Amino acid sequence: MKKLRHYLFAILILTLIVVSVALASGAVKLFDTSGVARGLKLAPDGSQDINLQDQTTRPALLRFSLIDDLTPTLAEAPTIDTYTITLEAGHSVTAGESLSIIYAEETPEAHPHYMTAEVLNVATNVLTLDEPVPYAFPVSSIVYTSTQAMNVDGSSTTKVFSLTNAFAQPADITKIIFHITDDAAMDDAKFGGISELTRGIVLRKKLADGHYENIFNAKSNGELGTLSGPIGKEYDDKAPAGVYGVTFQIDFAGQGNIGVAIRLLTGESIQLLIQDDIDALSSFHGMVKGHFTD
Repeated sequence: MKKLRHYLFAILILTLIVVSVALASGAVKLFDTSGVARGLKLAPDGSQDINLQDQTTRPALLRFSLIDDLTPTLAEAPTIDTYTITLEAGHSVTAGESLSIIYAEETPEAHPHYMTAEVLNVATNVLTLDEPVPYAFPVSSIVYTSTQAMNVDGSSTTKVFSLTNAFAQPADITKIIFHITDDAAMDDAKFGGISELTRGIVLRKKLADGHYENIFNAKSNGELGTLSGPIGKEYDDKAPAGVYGVTFQIDFAGQGNIGVAIRLLTGESIQLLIQDDIDALSSFHGMVKGHFTD
């Protein structure tokens, strides 16, 4: 039996060698989606470049947020495709706030269910939202209000804007976009339209064990620009009765970018620290883009 196993293993290795040589030489053809035969070309070091098909899991496009209130509770499961939800009495939610609902089932096979919407109207315990409810969230769901405007004073107490993966499925962050507006002209020596920061904004990952991974610190438009991808940074001229603006796009995944995605396991967070007084800016928002892996 032992000799038979060795014999079969030798045949497998020989077969792999023959197939690899045949593909590289063009003796064996691969066919593209149009039916055209293509030879397989190996790199000089013997490696083979591959192109992975795009993922079809749920995308995630969410803003950095600072949680204000974690006490609201659903009084009943909302109706799918309606614009209202009902909370238990005693909440303090007001119109204009950002409200999020998360239902995190514990099984990895469960689909991530969540929504974030602006509260347009509050009639006692019935809230009207600016987008339809996508799922009949059970009353055990997590409900909270948050601030997404990051132009705040973090000079005395650091303000931590974050996104936490509450689901069983890992999530990969592939891109982060910052947008700043101001009533003052901008250049590389400023942060938005205000002076260069003293401590800077810090992007970091919070691990499940409580440790952190600092990713970058930026104190000026110029420093954020060095982190940006192909679009770099783009200063917007002040239109009539408008504002000055700048957008920074930082691409993580892809060989032409930083090269790796930021993966968040269950309970892990991506955080942006505001350590200076930047409330003089007209606005400052951060959008996180990525997807769940399962």
